Amino acid sequence: MRIFYAHIDGDGLESISLIDKAHFAGKFILDEILKEYKEIPTSVSFITRPIEKYGNKYYKPSLELAREILELPNCE
Repeated sequence: MRIFYAHIDGDGLESISLIDKAHFAGKFILDEILKEYKEIPTSVSFITRPIEKYGNKYYKPSLELAREILELPNCE
């Protein structure tokens, strides 16, 4: 029996999406993939240095987004 799981690399979490040029790309991953495919176990990585180093108002939303992703039952 095979086990299926996915991994999402977090390099572009705080990049501005090319889809609407207004939201973080990670927001689209959260809403359109992770929340839609809850039956797929997914590991997600984050680059924490920019969030830690620049704890200003620009990076605060990416920290909140990372927390929201990790609260999902299918993500670790």
